Amino acid sequence: YYQLANHHLDYIACPKNKVRLLVFIHGSPGASSDYESYLLDTDLQKEFCLVSVDRPGFGKSTASDWKPNLVQQTNAIRNLLIQFIKDKNLSPKAIYLV
Repeated sequence: YYQLANHHLDYIACPKNKVRLLVFIHGSPGASSDYESYLLDTDLQKEFCLVSVDRPGFGKSTASDWKPNLVQQTNAIRNLLIQFIKDKNLSPKAIYLV
């Protein structure tokens, strides 16, 4: 998970490919586990580093002080992805959002 001030964002990842990042973001309601079958797909794993994120307040992410604000949620997910890329030593040439 990615730690923020008073809460955290949870995610599931399969970082085998370091060149292209495919990010799954669920709707409302939903959870990162909704995309588990895609994360387990070996053909996708060959082509992409796969990441599925729980939006604040959904799945295993906490959201004690979050409001349903897409700008705040987008910024939190962006910060998670920046940290994920650094932590996994990735250098993606392309990032795709689904």
